[in-house]
Amino acid sequence: MTKIFYHKLNVFLYFILCLVFFILPLTLIIRKSSEIKLLVYPIILITICGYYYYRIFKAFIHIVIGKPIIEFTSEKYIDNLNGVSIKWKDVQRISLENRKAPFIIFTLKNDSQFYNS
Repeated sequence: MTKIFYHKLNVFLYFILCLVFFILPLTLIIRKSSEIKLLVYPIILITICGYYYYRIFKAFIHIVIGKPIIEFTSEKYIDNLNGVSIKWKDVQRISLENRKAPFIIFTLKNDSQFYNS
């Protein structure tokens, strides 16, 4: 079995940056705001960056508890961050795509097994 972890220093730094640039200002604004117009800034931050911060927090929790992000076993591929598990017998082809970062592309024999359609 092969386990892949995120680099601990990167995730830790991203997590600290999230605290400094997102949670801390949000907390200060909400504590000191008596006007509704001051809540616009946190709402915009949550709308634009909320999912990104959620994923960083989730990766940080995985590092703290020592759970690998990706596992390759002889039976299946397990992505613990996204909750994806694909059996190797269901994979038709594996390819690598380079965009801004490299991606592993799994072409499944039957997409409905994964997408529930």
